[in-house]
Amino acid sequence: MADDNGAGRIDRIEQALERLVDTMAMADRRLEARFTQLSYLINDMHEATAKEFKFMLGWQVIAQEQMDKQTALQRVRDERIEKLILAIGELIKRLPERKEG
Repeated sequence: MADDNGAGRIDRIEQALERLVDTMAMADRRLEARFTQLSYLINDMHEATAKEFKFMLGWQVIAQEQMDKQTALQRVRDERIEKLILAIGELIKRLPERKEG
């Protein structure tokens, strides 16, 4: 009778261990599937971020080109205004002096 009782306990322990192994295997498969999903999500996010970065970089280049053009135009305007002021100054010097009185 002692042998039967011991064998029954061993059988139950083996069954419990088998269930534990099955449960762990199922959990491992779930974790692997979740890891795969997360890997795809991270990859998608990386691609989206890379596209957004390229887009923003493109706009930055366009904005910089526009600022460079505006700066060049402002320089041209400044030079023309300076020449105009100098020419007006020369004309004023050539005017006959006015006598008051």
